[in-house]
Formats: sequence, structure tokens, C-alpha cells
Amino acid sequence: MNAPHDETAANARGGKRDYRQRIRPERKARLFLDIVEHITATVATRDTKYTAIQLAKDIDSNNRYIAAAISHCTGHSYSHLMTALRLRDVVSVMRDECYDDLSVEEIGLFCGFASRQSFYENFRLFFPSSPRAYRLNLRLARHRGKRAAEDPAAFIDLAVMAAAHFLRLRNERPDPTAMPYLRSVMGRNLNIPSRKIKQVAQLTATLATTGCMAPLSTKLPTDRRRARKSSLPEAESISGQPAPTQI
Repeated sequence: MNAPHDETAANARGGKRDYRQRIRPERKARLFLDIVEHITATVATRDTKYTAIQLAKDIDSNNRYIAAAISHCTGHSYSHLMTALRLRDVVSVMRDECYDDLSVEEIGLFCGFASRQSFYENFRLFFPSSPRAYRLNLRLARHRGKRAAEDPAAFIDLAVMAAAHFLRLRNERPDPTAMPYLRSVMGRNLNIPSRKIKQVAQLTATLATTGCMAPLSTKLPTDRRRARKSSLPEAESISGQPAPTQI
């Protein structure tokens, strides 16, 4: 998605005006879907040196547009998005018996974290326990025939659904058959609860603005019984609606 030359020149002359304000909401929503599709399709998260600049080259865009699209649709940065997807990969690997011979540190490095320290620090940003304790709980749940429900990248799925719905409302319908990740997200949410429908509607309304939305919550609750309580900032979103609750 190359930026037109005249738009690039206009951006250069834009002075102090925030470059994120110069991109149409539809373009940011479409770019966000392209970003998530490319990262998940190429498993770019496992490359510790995969930067926003490299991503921009791969999808024919630029790193400023990428930062604007991610911030507009999730309220977070590129690095936060990558961390969430890497941790989703970590949880998936921990659940897989084929990787039981790998240590916790080896799993973190395998999934794209540059060091043990980076892995542990980022894990604690999303989970209320250490990687070792979380893996032990996963094994206990496996033996009991249960499946842990925590997904550190759930906010990405919510943002993807909102972006796709927003584009449909603007008559720019993304084709799910050409976007495997979008198709999988919609498939996982066939029986979408009413509270999530409300969240998607609120986010869709927010995407119609040109500013940045309040960051979607990524911290997983210590007690699952409190998962339905909001862990978002109490401030209102740009659309004027109350900030949506965490999935």
C-alpha cells in the first residue's frame, strides 16, 4: 500500500500537524488488516529482528503509516502488537505436548523474544503469573481435560473484527477468503456473546474518527471470575462512548 507521492509531499509540508490525522480512517482500518494478515501468515513474530521498517517494505507501505494504523485500531504500538502475538504463540507452544522437552526459556526464544529477560518482563505485563507457573497450570489443566481460556492477543481479534465491520459499513468490504486471519477470527467468534457485539460496535464507531482510541486492555485478570469487569482506562473513547470492557 504505497502512499501517493503528492500525499507524501503534503505530509512533509504539514509542519506540526500529527501525521496520524492525515490518513483516512478507512485506509488505516484496511492497513491494519493487512498488517495482521502479513505478520500471522509469515510467522514474522519468530524473527527477533523483524521491525516496523521491514514490515513496511514487505507490505509496500511506510513505518509511520503502520504506526498510525495500529494505534488507531488498537490504541497500542507496533511493539505491543508483536509482543501480544508472540505471547499467543508462547501459550500455543506450551499447550502442545510436542514441545514438552523445551524449557520455558527456550520456548520464549523460539517464539521470537530476544532474551530470557525480555521474555519474562513482557510475560508479566500480560499475565498475573510467571511463565513457569503458567506452564504448570496449563499442564494441570491438560491432565484434567480442561483448556485454559487466556489469550494475550484477544484484543487484536476484537480490533480486527471492528476494522472489518467498519470497512463494510463504508462499502469497502474485505474479502475473508483472501484474508485467512480475518476468516479464522470470524470463525472463532460465530457464537459471539452480546457484550462482545457491543464492544465491536463501540470500536467501529471509534474507528470513524481520525484520532487515536483508548488502548485496548491486554492485562489478563488474576481471577477468571473477574474477567467480565472492565480493566480499561476509565476515560471515554474518542467517539464519546464509554470505553468497552475487556473480553
